Amino acid sequence: MQALKEAITGKRVAVVGNSTKIAGEDHVKFCNEVDYVLRMQRGVLRDDIRSATGNRCDIYVARKPLWCLEDSIFDTPKYRVWSSPDKAGSPSGVMYSPQEWIKPLVDELGSYPTQGVRAIDMCLRFGATPVLIGFGFYSPECNEEPASHHNGDNERRWCESRHLEIR
Repeated sequence: MQALKEAITGKRVAVVGNSTKIAGEDHVKFCNEVDYVLRMQRGVLRDDIRSATGNRCDIYVARKPLWCLEDSIFDTPKYRVWSSPDKAGSPSGVMYSPQEWIKPLVDELGSYPTQGVRAIDMCLRFGATPVLIGFGFYSPECNEEPASHHNGDNERRWCESRHLEIR
């Protein structure tokens, strides 16, 4: 994790969410110009996200990583972070997000954080400036149902309290 921290400290990181709200938006130019682009989970495989944000992927964060990224339509990420404590079957070169970072988020949010909030928290801990793209926070207009263990309203407030740019 030290290499990632050194790379993104003081940099702008586009954190690309997986919300359906991203369909029809155009963030390709921004994603090509920002210092780093971070993508998460299965959103890397969705056409609507690719159309809205381009192919760049410098950092990939997931609970159960898709090692097929090397063969995907996205650029191969330089940094891969697995947020699960289970390290079985992971290839070399993968970093692991410290599990002790989760409890403060749970305490503040009142629920288990999504992968998106965990990625944003990592960026903030490393001194980066995250810019959020494609985060719907499970709002009704996004027609998304949250998993019972996430709270989109609290996560939105958490991001707003940190004065993050949300595109």
